[in-house]
Amino acid sequence: MEIINYFDIYNKIFWKEKIGKSDWGAGQYLSKLLRNDYLMDLCGKSTKVLMLVEEQTLISFCTLAEQDEVRDTSLTPWIGFVYTYL
Repeated sequence: MEIINYFDIYNKIFWKEKIGKSDWGAGQYLSKLLRNDYLMDLCGKSTKVLMLVEEQTLISFCTLAEQDEVRDTSLTPWIGFVYTYL
């Protein structure tokens, strides 16, 4: 198993599709934000989407972001979109 950052990998299409297949609406929303290249606009330029993977299997994902729905910039970073596949 390894932790990878979505923004540092080559095959982004594959991984955002995996995120979008989660049975959680927020995971599907995250996938949409990634497809539309809007996540960094919403959450900050240093945002990471961290994924726990084993080869081609997505086990878990979360974001580490400058901002979240709470717009108090003195509170940072934010861990969000936390999901683990069962």
